[in-house]
Amino acid sequence: MTEDDTMAAMSSPPAVDGSRDPIFACSGEMAERCASFDWASTPLGEPSTWPASMRAVVGMVLRSRFPMTVTWGDEFVMIYNDGYIPTLGAKHPGALGSDLPHQFAEIWDEIGPRQRAVLAGGESESDEDVPFVLERGSGPEETFYTFCWSHVSLDGQAPGLGGVLTVLTERTGEVVGARRLALLNALAMRTAASADPDEALERTMHVLAEARDDLVHGSYYVAEANDRLTRGPGFDTTTRDDSEQARDGARRLVETCWTTGELTEERWDSGYGVALPVRASGRRVGVLLLELHPLRPLDGAHRQWLGLVGDQVSQVVGTAASRADEQARVEALAQLDAAKSEFLSTVSHELRT
Repeated sequence: MTEDDTMAAMSSPPAVDGSRDPIFACSGEMAERCASFDWASTPLGEPSTWPASMRAVVGMVLRSRFPMTVTWGDEFVMIYNDGYIPTLGAKHPGALGSDLPHQFAEIWDEIGPRQRAVLAGGESESDEDVPFVLERGSGPEETFYTFCWSHVSLDGQAPGLGGVLTVLTERTGEVVGARRLALLNALAMRTAASADPDEALERTMHVLAEARDDLVHGSYYVAEANDRLTRGPGFDTTTRDDSEQARDGARRLVETCWTTGELTEERWDSGYGVALPVRASGRRVGVLLLELHPLRPLDGAHRQWLGLVGDQVSQVVGTAASRADEQARVEALAQLDAAKSEFLSTVSHELRT
């Protein structure tokens, strides 16, 4: 079949025997949904009446493995493919045939003017690693996308503005992963020279305080000789709840972590709290309490990173403690050597006398 034959098939009305419209005749969840959707209830009308350019781009979108959506008219009515479903989250499948401004009301002030400019026939727009705070069913969430918006023109068969084709890829994992790796490197580099545990902890808290996009609060709890935990240095990146209830939740989380010796988490009104055991010389010496940024979900990758943070802090504290012990031994040997020299000098003087 030639390219012209393919375009003609996509532009032709559905077969009279009720078989699936050619533009929806492909595999995938969204092709099935589009084929059975009541398009007459939307501003688009029946697919057989769609302009040829629209039918062609819809067929292309549904057949693509890359995340795509095409919106049509000044209502921005949405048609999207399987790859686009994760971007919608809980908004799927209700977003099909709905309008883009309603489905993405949380970011429409950011993308609306640019979408309207492209719809009006403006130049294509693209951007890389753009931050968006999306609502996908589990609360506001920080995301990053690389995208391109292109105008889909009418073919003269029907009045209207045409549409906007959106091709995108989510980059949240890569952007956040690079940010977290940078923090681990900063912890290693900026605490490497610490020769005192207290100094090491102060430097550690300064580094963690810079992770404003991942952490809201942190506190270190030092284990005393009687296994009693005493709150040590900490940080706050923003104003936070310091009510009695919040303090009780933090105390409970820290004590549980100290008892179990494992990463412990708890959901608070403001987000998640996580407690990490800190070890030195093979024994527990404290607990690091962290309150996570509410825009970052606590998933497997997040827990893995937090575990690495705990390991890094343990290494910092352990290395500083070892250096402090070594320095104490050196000073003790120096004092012993001085005392021995003084004793020999005294004995020698007495013998001469």
